[in-house]
Amino acid sequence: MAALAAFTTLAVATPALANDDIAIIATERANGSMALGDTIAYSKSFDIALTNTVDEPVALEDLCLVAVTAEGDTFVLDTVDESLTTGMIEPGAALNGIAVFSSDSITVHTASAVRAGSDC
Repeated sequence: MAALAAFTTLAVATPALANDDIAIIATERANGSMALGDTIAYSKSFDIALTNTVDEPVALEDLCLVAVTAEGDTFVLDTVDESLTTGMIEPGAALNGIAVFSSDSITVHTASAVRAGSDC
C-alpha cells in the first residue's frame, strides 16, 4: 500500500486550461479490471509527461486529463500521480507521472491518447 501513497483520487471538478498551455505525452502502460461479485470495472493506465509550453508558470490544479479513443469516446481521470495535479509547472519544465482512467465499460481499454479536457 505504500506505493499508492503518491497517488490521489480526484473527486472535484476543475476548469480546463487552454489546450496549448501544456503538452501532454501519454504512453500506454496497462489495461486492468476489478471484479466485485457480478460488478466489473475496467481501467487503462498511461505514463504521462507534461511540458509547459507558455512563458509563465501554469497551475496544475487547473489541468483536467481525459483519455480518448480513436472513435472519440472519452473517460475521466480516476487516479493520478500527485505530481501531475499539484503546484505549478514552470515555463519549459517537464513533469512525469502515471494517470489511470476507469469505467464500467471495457471500451476504456481502447483509449489511445490523453488530452486536456473540460469535463472532470
